[in-house]
Amino acid sequence: FLSQNFPNPFNPSTTFRVSLSTPGHARIVAYDSAGRLVAVIADRYFPAGVSEVVWHGRDERGEALASGVYFARMTMNGRALAKKVLLLR
Repeated sequence: FLSQNFPNPFNPSTTFRVSLSTPGHARIVAYDSAGRLVAVIADRYFPAGVSEVVWHGRDERGEALASGVYFARMTMNGRALAKKVLLLR
């Protein structure tokens, strides 16, 4: 489903692998440690198989986020999976 990002910790960008047995629409978002939505990493159709998504550690306005722990959460077909990621500036 959603693999651990690499590299982790990261600066300035990190990659997530999305592995799907069937194609479909998925949404990957990033939250800060307080649970606030900081970025939509991907919100699109993914084909079956393995795809990669890159996050550049920026918020919705394109501003660089501060160092810290963030959580990437993928939702698809009513299922969700989260991964902890560490941004070091």
